[in-house]
Amino acid sequence: MTLHSAVPSIPERKETGFRNYLKAETLACHNRLDAMMSKLDLQKPGDLGRFFAVHHTCFRALAAHHAYSGLAQMIGALERDLHHLGAPVLPDARLQPVDPLAVAYIIEGSRMGSKVLRSRWKRSTDPTVQGASAYFSLKPDGQRWRDLCAALSVFDTRSSRAALIVSDTVVIFELFTHICETSAQAQLLR
Repeated sequence: MTLHSAVPSIPERKETGFRNYLKAETLACHNRLDAMMSKLDLQKPGDLGRFFAVHHTCFRALAAHHAYSGLAQMIGALERDLHHLGAPVLPDARLQPVDPLAVAYIIEGSRMGSKVLRSRWKRSTDPTVQGASAYFSLKPDGQRWRDLCAALSVFDTRSSRAALIVSDTVVIFELFTHICETSAQAQLLR
């Protein structure tokens, strides 16, 4: 009998890095939010206003706990676009304190996603929509995304901090989803 036969085998776990793990662990709530947001036609003033209002409300909730670089600029751009569209600002949302890396993941992911959405918005021939250009004129900073990925790469997926970042990222996605749902309900009441 060898010593190895008495030791239970532990299945090998292929590590792909914490950022990929974070993406996989939050994919369901991210996809749910994307499905809701993709129903909005960013070439129509009402839908564009709702898109901006959801982001404005959620970004303000994040800003209440974090002075993330660029967040105030994004909120200001959203306020200008909402004003231009004559769209309502939604009531403030409450958010528990969340991990700064969860905030960074959401913000930088949002900025990367805005590149795709900007092309949809730009195809509008509606002058009101075209005039709401402050938010989509903000350029994503690819270096900040790379820096975030590097910061996330140091975490072991089994660490308590990794678990916190994952759970807080889910909380933020759920906030966006909730605000998107309530903005749809408010729109129906008008």
